[in-house]
Amino acid sequence: MSQGPDTPAVLPHLFALSAPTVAGLLDAVDAQIQVLESAPGAFPGTAGPPSAGEHGPARLALVAGGPSEARERLAASAARIRGAPQTGFTTARGGGFAPSVTQPLTAAFLFPGQGALYPGLFADLLPALPRLGAALSLLDATVGPSSTTLLPSQAIAPADRAPEGASAALHALSCGGLAALVAGLSLAELLERVGVRCAATLGHSNGELSALGFAGAFGSRELPHIIRYLGEAAWEFRHVDAGAHAGGVRLRALLATDRPALDRVLEQFRGQVHVMLDNCPRQLVVHVRSGAAARFDDAARWAGALVADVPFAQAYHSPLLRPLSGRIEASLRRA
Repeated sequence: MSQGPDTPAVLPHLFALSAPTVAGLLDAVDAQIQVLESAPGAFPGTAGPPSAGEHGPARLALVAGGPSEARERLAASAARIRGAPQTGFTTARGGGFAPSVTQPLTAAFLFPGQGALYPGLFADLLPALPRLGAALSLLDATVGPSSTTLLPSQAIAPADRAPEGASAALHALSCGGLAALVAGLSLAELLERVGVRCAATLGHSNGELSALGFAGAFGSRELPHIIRYLGEAAWEFRHVDAGAHAGGVRLRALLATDRPALDRVLEQFRGQVHVMLDNCPRQLVVHVRSGAAARFDDAARWAGALVADVPFAQAYHSPLLRPLSGRIEASLRRA
């Protein structure tokens, strides 16, 4: 048997339809379904006005990964709308309907923290987004070489092309931490350039620095200015990386089946265990003094918790970082 050329992967597509009335929106949905049925190979296809005409107050949006799924989801949405044309809804699969949008929608940008990094992050996006590559290059130039860690862009290189030490650099605030900040800022700038504007910014962990920078707290919202501002703090960040604040502790992720029982275990180990992230009632991250780690793990499991080691070398969100926080704050408050 001969093998034909590889078929390119079909990327998910956002269908955003609108019309002056719900009846008009249903007509637009039917027209989109007809386009997909008549030319399935032309996915995502277009029915014209929804993507190129005026926006109306009746709106439907959904995401589909191919023509068959798009037809199915459009038909299901149309049936639901016909059953209750004045009742809006959202779906767990990324879709929503509004019979009448009279006010502009507002958005908030949530910037991820360093824990969201992994090798090869943005490897697929870099060829398509030259501004992202330029931002990382500017960060590398601002931070400069170091005898203790790699350049920020090297920390997120794909695993098969990553230099030695990339895994450790991913956890370093002066390397992977800065790469996370600039990558988030670059993508936020891209969203703004295509018309998605935010009413608020916030961040997870050190993503709060990205949120502050994007909001203009560092003197300018221009991306090169923010990159230089954060990059010039690399010396203080390296001081954090070289510190022994996380020495002698182990990080654990806990999933509680019985939170009150786990809270009693945490109280039993008071002074040896500190909650770093209380993400939700059943999931949290703690650091444990190494000498107590085995006993704590056993006690947490007896309390019904699932316990997993967190391979991260920084004790963020912890009193262990407090002795260094003043220097970091002073560095960021300059200018």
